[in-house]
Amino acid sequence: MIVFVGSIATANAGADKAICAGGNTTIGGAPTAQTGSAPFTYSWTPTTGLNNASLANPTASPTTTTTYVVLLTDSGSNTDTDTVLVTVNPNPTASAGADKEICAGASTAIGGSPTATGGTPGYTYSWVPTTGLNNPASANPNASPASTTTYVVLVSDSKGCSDTDTMTVTVNPAPVANAGSDVEVCAGLGSSIGGSPSATGGTAPYTYAWSPATGLNNASAANPIAAPSATTSYILTVTDNKGCTSKDTVFVTVNPKPTANAGVDKQICASDS
Repeated sequence: MIVFVGSIATANAGADKAICAGGNTTIGGAPTAQTGSAPFTYSWTPTTGLNNASLANPTASPTTTTTYVVLLTDSGSNTDTDTVLVTVNPNPTASAGADKEICAGASTAIGGSPTATGGTPGYTYSWVPTTGLNNPASANPNASPASTTTYVVLVSDSKGCSDTDTMTVTVNPAPVANAGSDVEVCAGLGSSIGGSPSATGGTAPYTYAWSPATGLNNASAANPIAAPSATTSYILTVTDNKGCTSKDTVFVTVNPKPTANAGVDKQICASDS
């Protein structure tokens, strides 16, 4: 009697894998059937998270860390099993912070407090676009965009898992202050100062602050009366409804009054001149 001894079936479930929550990976060996007589059948358990539990190399996307077992059967009904561990790493949570408003030419810190939580520290940060940022790799960069910009932060943790978040920096235009043309007055007299109007642009309504207040009838009026005792430079600060400001200056020159001299009193006779 002749006895034929077939090769023993050997299963290879592949190396252990790590994925980020929501991700996937291919499991199984290269090949999954190391030895045995073809054709082979495969049965993976549990089937949870697998796209096809009867493939040699299925795609696994479990929601929690899972150990998968592959049962290999060859054409001679020889079987073998092997296991592979798929570790699911939690994703970090990115926080780009609250939306901000700035005045044109100003800057503000962006990002959360903190910008990254969860996942596996430490974190790296990447902000886009980089326009207007002093350091796009910082957790909380300073942003000074020239126009309204939406920034996106990508947070990556030490396991390579990531998350994104967005925030918008709104750039409000500054008002334009107009202190008016320089004026000259005679000592003891006054003149209205300020433009026509004293503020434009930005976001109305406006508030006005003149400095110094000396010689002014109302330092918070758009067009106060200035009656300084000496030549004075007045600075107008305009603040709009968004808190944006602008300044302008006007000079009020005070000219001394002339001194009249009618001479000494005189006496004359009637009919004299």
